[in-house]
Amino acid sequence: MPILEIFLKYIGTLCNELKDDTFAFMLPSRLAISHNRNYDQIQEATEYMTDMLVANKSKRFILAPYIQDDHWMLLLFCLYESVIYVFDSLRKERKIRLTTPARTAFKLYVPEGGLRNNRKEFLWHHTEVQCPQQEGGTECGFYVMRMLMIRCVCHGSQNG
Repeated sequence: MPILEIFLKYIGTLCNELKDDTFAFMLPSRLAISHNRNYDQIQEATEYMTDMLVANKSKRFILAPYIQDDHWMLLLFCLYESVIYVFDSLRKERKIRLTTPARTAFKLYVPEGGLRNNRKEFLWHHTEVQCPQQEGGTECGFYVMRMLMIRCVCHGSQNG
């Protein structure tokens, strides 16, 4: 099991201890799509994302550590606003491979009672999202864990 998935379980436990029911977490291993865009991987990511959206439609946010081309990012699904924010410690314009699976998952999630703000799909925010920037080329996973802590634990301690 990747260290980020263990870390997600830890963050989930902290949220429970703080009695914060705002967040849900997607597992990065279930969202992986290789550079050749394997159909089975796309299908699995779409089904997983749909299941997570439907199961957590009462949550405000779903956080998803995501790896693409050996670089970790944090995706923040804001369900009430139908927006996905991409926290990228390199803040580089890139085409996220989860765009099509997210579009499909959103279309399946809305009829199941998901909020949608009159949008037909998630609105993506990439490079304009402010987040800590890495100086080297290998610490992106650390930055994702740092952003998870900031988003969840600091939010929960303000509410609790």
